[in-house]
Amino acid sequence: MMTSLSDRSNYKTLNDYTYLNQASLGLVPETAVGAMHCFLDNVARHGNALMSDQEELDFLEPIRSKGAKLLNASPDNICISSSASEILSQVPLIFQFPKKNKVVLVSTDFPSLTRHWLALKKMNNNFITKFVDDTSSSNLTESLINEIDSQTAMICVSYVQFSTGTKVDIKRLRQATNEAGALLVLDITQAAGAIPIDIINIKPDMVVSSGYKWLGGHGGIALGYFSDTLLESQPRATGWMSTQNPFETRAMELDFPKNARKYTQSTMSYLTVKGLELSVGELIELNPSRIEKHSLSLSSYLLKTIKGTKWNAFREIDSPERSPNILSLFNQKIDSKKLSHELKEKNIVCSLRNGRLRVSIAHYNSQEDIDVLLAVLL
Repeated sequence: MMTSLSDRSNYKTLNDYTYLNQASLGLVPETAVGAMHCFLDNVARHGNALMSDQEELDFLEPIRSKGAKLLNASPDNICISSSASEILSQVPLIFQFPKKNKVVLVSTDFPSLTRHWLALKKMNNNFITKFVDDTSSSNLTESLINEIDSQTAMICVSYVQFSTGTKVDIKRLRQATNEAGALLVLDITQAAGAIPIDIINIKPDMVVSSGYKWLGGHGGIALGYFSDTLLESQPRATGWMSTQNPFETRAMELDFPKNARKYTQSTMSYLTVKGLELSVGELIELNPSRIEKHSLSLSSYLLKTIKGTKWNAFREIDSPERSPNILSLFNQKIDSKKLSHELKEKNIVCSLRNGRLRVSIAHYNSQEDIDVLLAVLL
């Protein structure tokens, strides 16, 4: 019997639910909840009487440092933002394409990666958005690479697809984009905290991750990585926090810091920052390699058990593009709404995405959780 990797008592939700939904809303550990309660209580009692301007400016440094350690990057390259969407929406402004006019995207990727490009296309008919499909019979990495040509400026893609669990080969994508002189922007929201991320070796141009899924934080915070090349350029979307010393508040001056802090636009939800600092620290202690191995064992157990039944997986157990933490299952004989109702009655929390059952497996899950789900499915 495979047990959980982390202490289940640190997640109160598990007292009442079989929770297989980290890909939708990540559970926040009690240690992080306690830190947030303490911070909020201090603010309620003292306002900002106990925090100087410099201390507020330094408040993001612990999560910047821990985020860098988790992703194997330099803290100077890490930006803290209010959301992944906020960072991604800046991409057309940050990157200028004077000679190339094509961006390659995935048709079923999370909309935060695509809608700013669609908006750009509405303003510029010469701009090309090429969508490739993530199908169970194709290799998504190959499909993306096959669309690279002399006009390709960028591939913008999620490392792990939110609805199917397809995991692209980012090393191959980086090699292919380098050879074509194209850029690579990655959304690692469905990967960071679940599988190892090695930014120093991958060398992407930009990376973003929401904080409220596998990182175990609450809403209103995201991590971003900006390459050294981007640190040499000036942001085209700025805010009052984007300057070297925001508290000098000189409206007629703009002095950017030399690190990725220049891409932080506004005041964060400091409550969320405090919680994420704790949860990311716990993920580092657990070790993403161990978390990946744990999820892989449980997801393989599930896939082996349903093999030969009427249930099928979008990515089979031997697929090189199967992620360990997200499974997409379908059964043509099952009414999805009826299944959703039955799962809810059993206090099993999963998600329906694109007509398929999405099962996400985290470090706090155990074989018992999988067996509870299988009892309903089979």
